[in-house]
Amino acid sequence: MARHPEKAADLAQPGVEVFRGDLDSPESIDQAMRGVLRVILVTQAVLSQELSVIDSAERAGVEHVVKIAQKAEAHSPIARRRVQSEIEDALVASGLSYTLLRNNAYMQNFLMMAAGVAQTSSFRTATGDGQIGYVDVRDVAAVAAEIAVFPAGHAGKTYWPTGPESLSGNDVAEIFTKVLGRLITFHPISYEEQKQAMIDAGLPEPVAADNARAAAWQADGDCDYVTDDVPQILGRPAHSGSSPSTTPRRSHEATAATALTPPGVVPAVATSTAVASRGNQPAERPPDDHQQGNDGSDRAPPRAHDEG
Repeated sequence: MARHPEKAADLAQPGVEVFRGDLDSPESIDQAMRGVLRVILVTQAVLSQELSVIDSAERAGVEHVVKIAQKAEAHSPIARRRVQSEIEDALVASGLSYTLLRNNAYMQNFLMMAAGVAQTSSFRTATGDGQIGYVDVRDVAAVAAEIAVFPAGHAGKTYWPTGPESLSGNDVAEIFTKVLGRLITFHPISYEEQKQAMIDAGLPEPVAADNARAAAWQADGDCDYVTDDVPQILGRPAHSGSSPSTTPRRSHEATAATALTPPGVVPAVATSTAVASRGNQPAERPPDDHQQGNDGSDRAPPRAHDEG
């Protein structure tokens, strides 16, 4: 679904049906939803838009919804986690069959640092010594598609997709060094430095604060976990940053190669709502200590579990 289908022409070539529509227009969502059996919902987590998709799916009698997000917690100081929690609650309350994918940090986030690595042979974040179970977005896409096509056994469950290992910033720098054939270094920065860097890059202050806070929590282990959800669902290993995978290139190695991009060119990864087949030094702690639910859901992912 796209406001300007011509911009999605490359997607249409393999046989994907691109529908003209706008997530701010419930009527156009209803038109796109006609005849659709399953929905994979992934956007920038705009509350009104995702609620409109859920409402439309109800009206259309959709059989299953796969909701892609990351952490969701109603009382988190991070706004996007509060929004994701509200969306998830609405999906559960809708009565639709659903599966929640709460993904760990994405390997492809490093693409945004490509120009900086090319210029300085280094990268800087507020993740400190924290380790992160990075997940490859290709694995997330494969898991979502598998569940959408074969939802039996996944209804009402929450999964926490990750890669097979947790990596620190220094671990990632070592991988980049190996691939690029020159020394790449990681430099931890503070929460305030991370926030200002994001503001300087053009992010609004509230968004920059949210992102910097999330990075600083990662320094304290917020994303230091690994699950076997990807191999359990796909029947093959998750892509790894440091060991051979089922693809010709390793995930972090492929990411590292983008550091050779000429200065000033930064690859970007876009997200949208996808409708499934119609038949088928340590970083400083941010000033606002985060609160978690009684079940610790904002920090420690459980195994896949039934919501109801």
